[in-house]
Amino acid sequence: MKESLRYEYDLNSESIVFDLGGYEGKFANTIFDKYKCKVFVFEPIKEFYDKIKERFKAKNEIRVFNYGVLDRDFETDISISKDSSSIFDSSPRKTENKKLIKIRNFETVFEELGIDKIDLMKVNIEGSEYELMKFLTNNENLIKKITNIQVQFHDWFKDAKVLREEIITKLKETHKVSWNFPFVWESWELKK
Repeated sequence: MKESLRYEYDLNSESIVFDLGGYEGKFANTIFDKYKCKVFVFEPIKEFYDKIKERFKAKNEIRVFNYGVLDRDFETDISISKDSSSIFDSSPRKTENKKLIKIRNFETVFEELGIDKIDLMKVNIEGSEYELMKFLTNNENLIKKITNIQVQFHDWFKDAKVLREEIITKLKETHKVSWNFPFVWESWELKK
């Protein structure tokens, strides 16, 4: 897969981008530098959040939040392993280095931010993408407010192939595939 493909979207300075799983802020930085759009970065691990916050302190168009988003509000432990940090014990990079993180309800956060649509949402949340995407695809009013979804499904997750197929079947009701490298990256665009 050509990495530059991940940054080729019809965006401009008025576009809204969600970066779920910000880690070091590379995606947010690249997409902002290219389009000067408004970027909302969600990173639940405090040490990563602090670095991203510092990185973007001079860029008011990039907002950083110290929580993740899923289908409900809760707190949980996460195994810290750089860009492979995960809340799931089945993660191949599970570590004993754990931290407590905060997760918030995606729909609540969307409403609190006062936006009416997301032009691009990048999802790289180490196994939690299955729960989030199932929640979104079962909420037609919400999924239709997301124009482009770039997601990385992780193949180490239990029943990953079956779960991905179920999500894609439902996602096809509202979106069409733009490009697809299964279990690497794929991008879906809202049907017009």
